[in-house]
Order: sequence, then C-alpha cells, then structure tokens
Amino acid sequence: MRQRSKWGLLFVIMLVSAMMLAACSGGGNQEAQASTEAATAADPAETNGNTVSEEGGMRKAETVVGEVELPANPQRIVADWNVGHLLALDITPIAIPHTLLEYGKFLRESIPDTVADLGDHNAISLEQLTAVQPDLIITFSADKYEAYSKVAPTLVFDTSQYETMQDQITALGEYLNRQDEAAAWNADFEKRLQAAREKVQAAVSPEDTFTLVDYNWEGGVLVLGNSENRGGSALYKLLGLNADEDVQSQIIDKGEESSVISWEVFDEYVGTYLLELTDEGAEPQRLQKVWSQLDAVKNDRRIELDLRKYFTADPFTAILQAEDMADLIVAKAEQ
Repeated sequence: MRQRSKWGLLFVIMLVSAMMLAACSGGGNQEAQASTEAATAADPAETNGNTVSEEGGMRKAETVVGEVELPANPQRIVADWNVGHLLALDITPIAIPHTLLEYGKFLRESIPDTVADLGDHNAISLEQLTAVQPDLIITFSADKYEAYSKVAPTLVFDTSQYETMQDQITALGEYLNRQDEAAAWNADFEKRLQAAREKVQAAVSPEDTFTLVDYNWEGGVLVLGNSENRGGSALYKLLGLNADEDVQSQIIDKGEESSVISWEVFDEYVGTYLLELTDEGAEPQRLQKVWSQLDAVKNDRRIELDLRKYFTADPFTAILQAEDMADLIVAKAEQ
C-alpha cells in the first residue's frame, strides 16, 4: 500500500509540472506574437506629414488627393513641373515639358538631350505621356491627377504644403524612397547657402538695402518681394539681405509676392542696390527721366540679372540663383 501511494504521489507531481511548463510556453508565444504585431503596426514611416508604407513592389502614400499607390523604386519618372526637385534627388526624368527650360537656364544645364520633350507644360496630352511609358508621373496640379493616373501611378506634389525648400526635398525623397539622397542634398544646400551669405554680407554694409524689379509691365514697374519666381526668395529669404523700407512695408509685410509700382513713386521703392531682371532681345521700358535720377543708377549700384535664369523657383535653381546674386553683388560692391 505504501509503495503504491509513493508512485501515485510521484505521478501527480510530474503531471502538475508538465502543465506549468505548457502554460509558461504558451504565454511566451503570446508575448512574442504581440511584439511582432506591434512592430508591424509601427512600420509605416511618417516624414513631414507624409505617410508611406511598402507592400510588394508598391508603396501606399498619403497625398493631397488622398491615399495613392506609388512604385517602391521608380525608374522612369515624368514630371510636368518639379524638375529641379528631381535633379536635387539625383534623378534624371525621362521626359519633361521643354517649355520649362526656356526660362530655366539653370535647369537646362543639367538636363541631357536624351530627355524627351512633352511640349507645353500647360497642355501635355495623354498620348505624349503614354508614348514615353513612365512608371511614375509627378504633377503640380491636383486637377490633372485623374487623367494622368490612367497612364501611370501619379503623385501630386504640392510644394505649398511645406515651410522650407529643404522640407520639400525631404518630402519628395520620402515619396520616392530617396531619403539618403534628400538628406545629402539638404546638407550640401545648407553649406552652399552659408558660404554665399557670408560672402555677400562681408562685401556690403548692414545699412545697404536691395530692390529687385522687372520692367515692361503696364502701369509701371513690377517690384518683387519674397516671390519664389524671379528671384525674390533667393535675394531676401536665402541670402537674408535687407529690402528697401517701402518694399518691406508695402509688399513683403503685407504678404504680397510682388506689386506693380507706378513710375511717379518708383524712386521711393529703390534701395542702395537696384537689381534689374532683363530678357534677351527685349529692351527694358524705363521711364528715363525717373530711372536716370535714381541714386542706385547715379552711383552705379545697379545689377542686371538674366530673367531666364531667375524665373523658376525650385530648390535646385534657387541655390544657384543665390550664389549667382552673391557673386554679382560682391563684384559690384568691390568696384
């Protein structure tokens, strides 16, 4: 009897131990599964408000037109406007509207002849897009999304959603899976910008002011504020130079990118330096009796800028504009 009781007790102990081991093992599996699910849920990357998650060969991305699917690593990209942004990411598009290059000399220097011509950026046909067989189309216009997306996956890239030029590059780098290229370009941008600022600020006085104008406007002169087109942002935002007092108060402080000023009061808007946008083959329509009496003209503080270098406003072009302006201002100041 005592022998049978001994073996019965041993069997009960072994059975309880086995049940405890099974319970511990099951709990470990549940914890591992929970950790895996949490890691999977945290996978989508969020950068600059963009949400991108990858699945197979496509990536889901949140855009201004909602969630869209983009190629994970697009190879044949077409752009109807944001050419400079692509160049900044070390991407050469396979086709662009060559009308952009007419007033984009800085872009033209980096676009090989092999890039196909899509004609007018305002009138690209679906037949033209289909012919070049893109795997991704980038457009500035949400209105064009529906039509373009019938040809290939389409990204509407709205630069107004981002505070700085570097933010634009970071965002597009995320969309195109080019995060490293975006970070490298932004770092180089900052280095080049700092060098241009230091160069020009060492050459001019802190009291000097600058006015940027475009002639040939009905009713007077187009005076630029922080305009992305025509070099305003390169002069005031990037180089950080001072605008004339009236340009600052009547244009920039009011949130205006530019304003047409009549010749009768134009002298009130002209600072120490007058930067004039000129177009090849077009004679500036100046009111000589006013223009010739400006202090900036009489003191030879006027600088001519090639409009065809300054019309476009992407980050790739803007830093080149800032460097060009800095060189020209320094050369004028040292005369």
